[in-house]
Amino acid sequence: GASDLPQTPPPQQGQRRALTPGGAAFLQRAGTSSVFLRAATGLRPQILDMIDDPGSSLAASTLRIVLVALITCSVVCPVIQTLTPPPIDPVLFAIFETFCDVVFCFELLVRVIVTPNRKILLRSLYVWVDVLTMSGLVVRAGCGFMPPLDNKNDPVQIFLLSVLPIFRLWKLVRQLDTLRLLVDAFVTSFAALPMLMYMLCVIAMTASCALFLFESDGPFDTFPRALWFSVVTIATVGYGDIVPSTTFGYMVCCILVVVSVLFMAMPVGIIGSAFNESWSNRDRVLLINRVRSSLLKWGYTADDLVMLFHLVDSDGDGVLEINEFCELIRQMKIGLGPERTISLFHIFDGDGSGSIEYGEFISQIFPEVYLDVFNKKMTKPETAEQGHR
Repeated sequence: GASDLPQTPPPQQGQRRALTPGGAAFLQRAGTSSVFLRAATGLRPQILDMIDDPGSSLAASTLRIVLVALITCSVVCPVIQTLTPPPIDPVLFAIFETFCDVVFCFELLVRVIVTPNRKILLRSLYVWVDVLTMSGLVVRAGCGFMPPLDNKNDPVQIFLLSVLPIFRLWKLVRQLDTLRLLVDAFVTSFAALPMLMYMLCVIAMTASCALFLFESDGPFDTFPRALWFSVVTIATVGYGDIVPSTTFGYMVCCILVVVSVLFMAMPVGIIGSAFNESWSNRDRVLLINRVRSSLLKWGYTADDLVMLFHLVDSDGDGVLEINEFCELIRQMKIGLGPERTISLFHIFDGDGSGSIEYGEFISQIFPEVYLDVFNKKMTKPETAEQGHR
């Protein structure tokens, strides 16, 4: 458990715990002020919270609603503009589209300016979606902001009316925190998917082979057509474009339908069970993910958290009680209110001791670092034993 992580020996009464070399170096860089954030000063954290955290203020919530409405309209308008005749005046449509492109570009520019850790920003999929969305403004500028929309085969029209709305629709992913739950469900279920895909291939190939043998003179004159029919039947879609014509073909299809129903229940049940588990723990998953993203966004590392623990550990006992933990969250300015901070404390306090050790905190936020330290601790006795021999 978290107690397996190497801990600094507890200080004697009246003494504070000594800082580790990494924590001391960071403290020297940051100064002795209680405000130890390297980049979260001035208006930058407020602006970043406004565009990233709708719960931080009324202005942030309003901005989120406006952005969602604008993104939705920017997706719907190009789609309905493909009707004949176009329902929106071309000039008004061009003005609205240009306005949307300018707003999206301004949002990305502000995000780049106020984000302190730009390396993390460049690794974010959301940012690259924003960059792709900006391509619409570049294309419009190249066409004089009035691209011709009367030729459906024109590459510019295809991009602006068909491709660009897809890029804009992906911008909504940033606003949907619960999408993380679906990703976690697929990641959890991924271990079972190779076996299920293998069984799917076996069923499809076996049925296709039987249909090709019994129906080679009928609709299944080629193996790919038989394979197409098998895959469509297994997926319970059943287009009806081709059907068997012999008794043996009908028998093969009946067996395939029954086997398909039983088989498809397995992956659906596995993914559904994983999603239900993620949904039942949604508060924990979303809260930890938000804290981790905030720490990375402001450039914190596992070494820095050692120093943070020392700064807020007022009694020097090596653990954080709830008041000290609330001070830690407040100082880091990651945008959590009192209720969510208390919920986060109970999540980290896995053993219910009423306090959080450094190992408990780091194992939730940076699990890869925790495992690395734990593995090093486990290899030290083996190395020492070999040296003794």
